[in-house]
Amino acid sequence: MTRIGSQAAGVGLVVLALVLLLTGREPPRSDAGVVYDVAVQLATHGSIALDREWPPMSHRGPDERIYSLFAIAPSLAQVPGVWLREGLDRLAPHAAALSLVLTSHVVPAASIAIACAMLFAAVRRRGASMSAAVLATALALGATQLFEYARFPANEAMQAMAFLGFVLALLRIADGDRTLRAGIWLGTWAGFAVNTKAVLLLGVIGGLIALAVLSWRDRHKAVPLAFGICLGTSPWAALFLAYNAARWGSPFDTGYGESLMMMRETLWAGLMGLLLSPGKGLLWFSPGVLLSFIAMRRAWRGDRALVVLVVASVVPVVLFYARYLSWSGDYSWGPRYLTFAIPVLFLPVAHWLDSIRHKRSARALVAVVLCAGIVAQALGSAVYWDQWIRLSRQARIEWLGNPNRDGAAIDDHGRGNCDSCIEDMFGHQWLPAFSPLAGHWWLARHLAAGDDWPAAAGDAPWSRYTTLRLDTARDFYRKARFDWWALDAGESGKLSGLYCALIALLASAGAWLWRRGRDRP
Repeated sequence: MTRIGSQAAGVGLVVLALVLLLTGREPPRSDAGVVYDVAVQLATHGSIALDREWPPMSHRGPDERIYSLFAIAPSLAQVPGVWLREGLDRLAPHAAALSLVLTSHVVPAASIAIACAMLFAAVRRRGASMSAAVLATALALGATQLFEYARFPANEAMQAMAFLGFVLALLRIADGDRTLRAGIWLGTWAGFAVNTKAVLLLGVIGGLIALAVLSWRDRHKAVPLAFGICLGTSPWAALFLAYNAARWGSPFDTGYGESLMMMRETLWAGLMGLLLSPGKGLLWFSPGVLLSFIAMRRAWRGDRALVVLVVASVVPVVLFYARYLSWSGDYSWGPRYLTFAIPVLFLPVAHWLDSIRHKRSARALVAVVLCAGIVAQALGSAVYWDQWIRLSRQARIEWLGNPNRDGAAIDDHGRGNCDSCIEDMFGHQWLPAFSPLAGHWWLARHLAAGDDWPAAAGDAPWSRYTTLRLDTARDFYRKARFDWWALDAGESGKLSGLYCALIALLASAGAWLWRRGRDRP
């Protein structure tokens, strides 16, 4: 293992230990629950058919069996965790609830840890100093929503890791590596990314087109590279097509037909919502991304290929989501649909950090952004996002009225609400009175103080605008709780001890690898 490789592995293990230590206490729910259910079926019955229908994210196929709408890779990654949970349940049957949480949270934590390791290694190999590489990695993890998506078994963490691997493979070829091996790696990462979420195919196509343009002068060397790309892509393409055929009867049917009918949002409104809305704006929930936008300008002068490949890969997917009526991706923390791009956006940041070593104002900006990002992630981690969303939704209905959902773009499927449609989520997305940042701060303060509803309601975020008490939200407040796994560990001593020992082992191994890398010449 090279010096940089050893240090990167150390970074990854330390990040994994940190995230596992601070992970949440919620089992897979909603979209994540559907993905996990597929893993359970695969692990126990060798089947992808589900027992429960949760439309539109799981619905019946042509054979009348119920299937998940989501890609297969996140479910496959959870299968070992399902097997491990079965063993832990036999070892500590009274701790079944905790073992479900801990085993299902390993995949997102490991995905973000791998992404951090790859980011650190990539910027070091491109010439960044060690301190700048460490700080850029810390900013990516602590000053963006990556940390929150590492704490809950949603798909976004794996998407972010796979997409970063794809862009790094593009950069390797753009830097001059036209070998068969480089092509295999590019095809492998591209196929993996698409099997984490089908829409990332747009980014893969954009990145490959940009690479072809950048490499046009060396096209005579493209034969082994193209062959390698085909080799790397083939297994993933076969998996993708076979999974579609097994669910929906056609290898080219992804099941997203209903979603594609919702590509009706105006581009400016979708982009404004994704970047700046009070409840979902990327810059509020991931302040660290601001530094990546600044760093892009400097990178354009010194590493133009990097900027071209990042923009060409990221922008097509962002534009797709901006046109989607449910661009917010609710229920979630921040703009979850943009999580895939965050590690990639930090590729130019380390070199920019090196360039501002002697610029006091720029260093102050970095400090402010890092602090703001840590605060945002601490608020997101304090309570599970669904608790505030459901509480604020009920308060909004009592205050502003129950909306008419008869014309909603999303069928409520008899649930009485249509989840991420504008009728139910406009308050959460657009109104400062229901901003998740303010709401989580309010909840965390009163939960820490042990306040009952009358005490908490007095300074609820909406109290700035109305004197109404909005007491129908009371029951949701009573269900709110801090989101940390250790709060459920009281009756699970053996399992908790094993988990803490694993964390200590990971942290120790990471520290050893880091020191080993530093000691190498």
